[in-house]
Amino acid sequence: MPAWLDRLEAELLKFHTHITFSENALEDFKSFDSHTKKVVLALIVSQAKRGANFRPDGNGIRLSGELSEFAKIKRTSTSLRIVYRPVVKILSQCKSLLSDLVTEIKFMK
Repeated sequence: MPAWLDRLEAELLKFHTHITFSENALEDFKSFDSHTKKVVLALIVSQAKRGANFRPDGNGIRLSGELSEFAKIKRTSTSLRIVYRPVVKILSQCKSLLSDLVTEIKFMK
């Protein structure tokens, strides 16, 4: 794993976020000049700080149509558009469902 990706992962973990680049995305990223790479990384970290999940649970702007499972980060000043797919860990969803179930059981007694 490249050193820059290790540093990015470490920064994103502060916000309970993990990143995986597809092969195509990684190739695109490698083709950018150093300034654009810094901007892209800063945008990714900024989105993680604000919440990468879809609105209202986060700050992700849902795309439409066939890409509705994806969100975008768009910076008009640099003509950049980053498309990503927010993925919520199943474990956190299970904990929430279990908590709701326990609450319902308590009310049924």
